[in-house]
Amino acid sequence: MVLEYATARLIAELGDEIARGQLDRLHSFALCHAQAKEYVRRSQEQLLLAPLLGQLRLTYPGQAALEAHIFGLLDKLRGQAHADQGYAAANLVALLGLLRENLRGLDLSRLALRGLPLQGVELQDANLSGALVQDCLFTEGFGAIRMVAISRDGQRWAAGSRRGEVWVWGDAGRALRLVWQAHLIDMVALVISPDGDRLASADFGGSVKLWDVERGTLLWTSEQTASINTLAFSADARVVASGGGDGKIHIWDAQSGAAARVPIELRGGIAALAWSPDGRLLACGCMDISSCGLRSSLRQGPRRSSGTPRGCPAWPSRPMAHGWLVPASTAR
Repeated sequence: MVLEYATARLIAELGDEIARGQLDRLHSFALCHAQAKEYVRRSQEQLLLAPLLGQLRLTYPGQAALEAHIFGLLDKLRGQAHADQGYAAANLVALLGLLRENLRGLDLSRLALRGLPLQGVELQDANLSGALVQDCLFTEGFGAIRMVAISRDGQRWAAGSRRGEVWVWGDAGRALRLVWQAHLIDMVALVISPDGDRLASADFGGSVKLWDVERGTLLWTSEQTASINTLAFSADARVVASGGGDGKIHIWDAQSGAAARVPIELRGGIAALAWSPDGRLLACGCMDISSCGLRSSLRQGPRRSSGTPRGCPAWPSRPMAHGWLVPASTAR
């Protein structure tokens, strides 16, 4: 009896606060906390959220009027620092989710969403820019994300986790399409082909894998290299370049996975690779400028001695502040 009385009084006070726009109690604690055990979250929803929503429906008979009032309160919170919002924004959004049965298309920007249960909640087109999302529970759990990639047309998004998983979204990142175990160890690189149909990934083991993005099927696995830090598709998607800490750039045929040429060797580890839009040049960034021979080249002009990649015929190299531009005829 005491618990029922205390709960009923709390709900009445919370409803009055929301109606008056004074959110003192709503700042202090989460009505339904995502980090609680599932049976506790269900009890919180049944004993606190649902009755509170029922009381608000009596004050605002129409759903549109109630939504408009809650949106107005969220707009006021949006002007406050995240630290000052407490749990108020998360509690109001939880009420909206219960009222609407989804959070699609809502403006949740610049809100502090602490402990908000989002498992099974539809969030398509919701705006979370500048929002603080802390201790929330989603339908799918993510490992620590190490890298992300977006297709050229922006329709496919991909992410690679420390657990070796690849996640692929469609519809410009709005809909999760596929999740698969691409690697058994930490991933180090991920890139989507220019046509958006294939995805290349690599792990600490030094192998490149090429995947069919639509099905998540493995197309080929390259020979093992000493290490890989970065990957880059050529503009025409015919080859994939990989570079590692051993200073070697490997060029792989995108159809077969075979080596397209002998490795290009530099004296410093490769940190980054990028193809020019016309596919004529491959830029590489080195971890140690001096080991690439760039320091002397920058002072005296291009030289073929210490900085020229091994395994390449004579070509007009252009040393840069952090790497080399390699003509595509040399790289392929």
